[in-house]
Amino acid sequence: MSYDFDYPAIWNRVMLSLREEIGATSYEIWFPQVKFNTFRNDKIYISVPNNLNREWIESRYLDNIQQKFRDLTNQNISVVLTTGVEKEGVFTLLNPKYTFDTFVVGNSNRFAHAACYAVGESPSRAYNPLFIYGGVGLGKTHLMQAIAHHILKKNPSYSVTYVSSEQFTNELISS
Repeated sequence: MSYDFDYPAIWNRVMLSLREEIGATSYEIWFPQVKFNTFRNDKIYISVPNNLNREWIESRYLDNIQQKFRDLTNQNISVVLTTGVEKEGVFTLLNPKYTFDTFVVGNSNRFAHAACYAVGESPSRAYNPLFIYGGVGLGKTHLMQAIAHHILKKNPSYSVTYVSSEQFTNELISS
């Protein structure tokens, strides 16, 4: 289910409230590098700097943080803490050479390039959904990965998932 909440702003409110409850000293020890990442499938993904930080927050503060999100949104939200190590794994699926800068634009693919660039500039707004169709070797994968790279470059706090059509179908069926 999707709601139109400004989750980063709600995250800031949750953190202000938590800081008041636990005190500035504890907050500055455990939360200065903790950042909102994304909201997906009724889950808030929060980035923490390392496993020690994650374990400490999970054992002492996670229930409180989840309850604050639920109170502010009236949603049954779960909070998932992720480390930078987990985030790096996502990037390994993207080919660093597949960017808009390296895509060769011609008469036959100019519209596809423009549409994909628009999606990269305004995710979930422009051409939603975007359907890319073409023969083998015409740049479909290049354009999809270029969108991902552009989104991540423009919005580092965003999360992009790049999966095969088989994996997407399996996850869709099992959800």
